Amino acid sequence: MRGVRLLACMMLINAAAIAEQLSNAEQLMSEVSALLAKGTPDKKVARRIEEAHLTDSLTDRLTEDLRKKYRVGPYTMFALDMQAHESLYLMPPADTIPADPNPGTEEMSLMRDHLKQYVDDSMTSWSKFVAKTAKTLFANQKNGYSSPPEKIWYPHEPYPFRTPELPESVNTPIGQFGYLQGAIFRWLHWDACSDHKVAVFEFTEGPDSPFRRAARQMGSKETRHHGLVSFFPEDGTVCWLVVTGSYDHSHLNHTRTIASTVVTVFGPVEIDGHRYWFPTKTVVMTRTEQTGLCLRNMMVATEYHKVDAQSTVTYSPPRAQ
Repeated sequence: MRGVRLLACMMLINAAAIAEQLSNAEQLMSEVSALLAKGTPDKKVARRIEEAHLTDSLTDRLTEDLRKKYRVGPYTMFALDMQAHESLYLMPPADTIPADPNPGTEEMSLMRDHLKQYVDDSMTSWSKFVAKTAKTLFANQKNGYSSPPEKIWYPHEPYPFRTPELPESVNTPIGQFGYLQGAIFRWLHWDACSDHKVAVFEFTEGPDSPFRRAARQMGSKETRHHGLVSFFPEDGTVCWLVVTGSYDHSHLNHTRTIASTVVTVFGPVEIDGHRYWFPTKTVVMTRTEQTGLCLRNMMVATEYHKVDAQSTVTYSPPRAQ
């Protein structure tokens, strides 16, 4: 009986601890502002952000306001960035959601048509562009599997680095668009992106998507992907895309389940006096269920160029480490 009472007490304590960490994005930013105003060390501020259990999404507006007021350290910036990506599945703060009524059946159908056309057009035209990419990979363990997972992230060797060869083209983000081809869409809510009203839809990968066909041919047991897509309702231009899935990886008679989420952020790019809308950042977050090892691979794309048969694109060599 004493053991039961002790267990109940521990459960109440744990529940209280979790409740204390639950906060909306506005409350978290207020707390972070107070910590920064007091000169709290960068890593300590980052830990508080990582420990937070948000009840709504952390928007760019909130993080931009923080950066304008305070000098934000690199650990804090990284923690804010990761919370923003991980909270995309939550509803945005109520005061940021456009007050427009939910769309009717005809309007939703039209928006889906705009999105599908935009995806098809982009996968055809974006292959003509390349960008300089910088990659950074972080892990939640100092030495691979030899240390327990932590909340603070460590640079994962041999990262960070700049690729010495011709950087990846936008074919990599285009690959994420493939999950939208033949997908099943469901309306979620209105949101805002770059002060523009956007529609947010949930999607589930269709049975005949390019990836499902390839998986069937390879005999893969990879689960069907799902996620969220945010886009301008009038023309289908994508603002951000979240794709989540899992697969089993076998090595030396050991099978591990790896869950992954890929967040691609899009934005305006100027090339030769013309304005385009391209992927600017991609974050790949993976977790190995059996070990707790998490990796976060962030790729930032800059210096876009349009190429043709006569083009020569060169970038400066990688900086010495």
